[in-house]
Amino acid sequence: MRKLLFPLAISLTLLSCGGKPELREDIKEFISQFSIEVAMNTYKTGGYISTVEEITAEKKTKKVIEMEFSYVDSSHPTYVETTTQYEDDVVKSVIEIEFVEIEEKYYISRNGELTESTLQRCSELIRDFFYKKVELDGQYHVQGWYYGDLIKNVAPVMQEYITIDQDQELYILDYTKTDVLDGLETNLHQDYSVNKYGMLVENHVSASNAQVTKTTDVIVHN
Repeated sequence: MRKLLFPLAISLTLLSCGGKPELREDIKEFISQFSIEVAMNTYKTGGYISTVEEITAEKKTKKVIEMEFSYVDSSHPTYVETTTQYEDDVVKSVIEIEFVEIEEKYYISRNGELTESTLQRCSELIRDFFYKKVELDGQYHVQGWYYGDLIKNVAPVMQEYITIDQDQELYILDYTKTDVLDGLETNLHQDYSVNKYGMLVENHVSASNAQVTKTTDVIVHN
């Protein structure tokens, strides 16, 4: 299996054509709070741990990415990202990327090797925590841990899988289906939670068939 089906990866173009189902009031009320501006102003420190594991008959591989940042003082931001690759539970490689300031100059350190950089570059790395791309004339911030714009678009067609936890202030999706990928019947599952700002809290995705099992687990914090 060469790919995972992510349930929310529904074409924005398709969803923008024709009518959408009427959205439940509890979902509508909750997602009306989502805001990329509020999220970015709230998460002045944050980070995540992402773990992707793939198991076949031949081997087990795992990639773990850990990132931490601080933007409390925008003139002295911090950013550290560590990627560890495993094969059959043995560490195969470790890459650590860090933004550093030395004698009023800025650098990106990659396993200790310095490349001259700028404050702007560090801001871009931190922005990528929230989103990497803006699509559809600036309406949708995507490819980061801010899920608010995507959810606003796809919630009407996913609402049967959605619950709102008012006490914990969480939007929760739990989705399971069976599909055929690469000619094999594949079991797919995704469950995730998003807070009132539209920021991901946790995401768990799995896909398994007769040849491979692949899981992705993400935990985001501020």
